[in-house]
Amino acid sequence: MRRREFIALIGGVAAWPLTARAQSSAARVYRVALVHPSTPVSKLSEDGGVHYRAFYEELRRLGYIEGRNLSVARYSGGGIPERYAVLAQEVVRTKPDVVVTVSSRMVLTFQTASSTIPIVANVGIDPVAAGLAMSFARPGGTFTGAASYTGLEYYGKVLALFKEAVPTLSTVGFITTPAFWGSPLALAMRDAAPHLGIELIPGLLERYEEADYRNLFTTMVQRRVDAVLSSDQAENFTNRRLIVELAETNRLPSMSPYIEPVEIGGLIGYANDLKEQFQYLAFCVDKILRGENPSEIPIYQSVKFNLAINLKTAKALGLVIPPSVVARADLVIE
Repeated sequence: MRRREFIALIGGVAAWPLTARAQSSAARVYRVALVHPSTPVSKLSEDGGVHYRAFYEELRRLGYIEGRNLSVARYSGGGIPERYAVLAQEVVRTKPDVVVTVSSRMVLTFQTASSTIPIVANVGIDPVAAGLAMSFARPGGTFTGAASYTGLEYYGKVLALFKEAVPTLSTVGFITTPAFWGSPLALAMRDAAPHLGIELIPGLLERYEEADYRNLFTTMVQRRVDAVLSSDQAENFTNRRLIVELAETNRLPSMSPYIEPVEIGGLIGYANDLKEQFQYLAFCVDKILRGENPSEIPIYQSVKFNLAINLKTAKALGLVIPPSVVARADLVIE
C-alpha cells in the first residue's frame, strides 16, 4: 500500500460515525500490548515522541479511549537482545487482542512465540523478502503494519547526501549490528561508498547499553573516522540522545535515518515520516479489533521522506552546509 491509498483509507475512516463505533465497543475493553525492544516503558506513551502521540491520537479519533474501552499494557526489552524472546513469551501468555511493536526482529520473535495473535508493527526492511509477509497487498499471516523500506539503494542515497552536505568526508563510521552489516541494504551502501570517495568503517554493536556505545565511539575515533552514520534499528533510535552527545564530544558530524536526533543536536537526518506510519499502525489496530484478519490488511509502504539539517551544529563543527542542500531541507534548525 502506498501513500495515496493510505490517505484515502484514513480519510474514509474519519467519515465513520465514531460515537456509534465507541458505543458498539462499550461492552468490551480491548487489550493492546505495546512492545519495544529498547525504549523504556515510561516513554511508550504520548510524551514518547511525535510518532507515539500520533498513534494514540489516531486511536482516540477511531473511538478507543485508554481506561474506558482500551487497555494498553506496555513492555520493553531494555535493549538486551537475549531478553526479546522471553519477553515475547511473557506477552503472549497475557493473550492480548493485538501486539503493537517495531522492527523485523520483534515481528519474527512474536511470530515464533504465537501463530495466532495479530501483530501490527513498523519495520525498516522489505517484509516480503524477510519472510514476514507474502506480499504488501495481502500479508497472508498474523503480521501487518508499515514498512519504511524503499529499496536497496536507500542507504547509498543517504551516504551520497551526507557527502554532498559535508564534501570533506572520507571515512565514515556506521553504527549498526553484525546482522545488519551483512544485510543486502548494508551491502548496497558498502558498494556505493568507494564511488563517493568514502571508506566505510563498521561500528558493530551486540548490545545497546550506554557502555557499548561509548566503547564503540572510542574504537571509531581510534580508527580516525571523520563522521558517523547510524542505521535505522530501533535501539539506535532509543539511544539517539547518547549518539548525538558522543558525536558532539568527539566533534564528529552525524547523520541519522531519523529526524528526531537533528532536533537535539545531530547534524543531518533523512527519514520516512514516522508520524504517518504510526497513524497507519493505529488504523490497522482498529481494523483488527473490529474483526478483520491481519492477513488481509495491506502493509503500508512509506514513500514520503523528510530532510532535516541543524545549522547550529554545523557552525559548532566549523562546517558550511552547501546552500543547495539547505534549500532542499524540510526542517532547518538555526
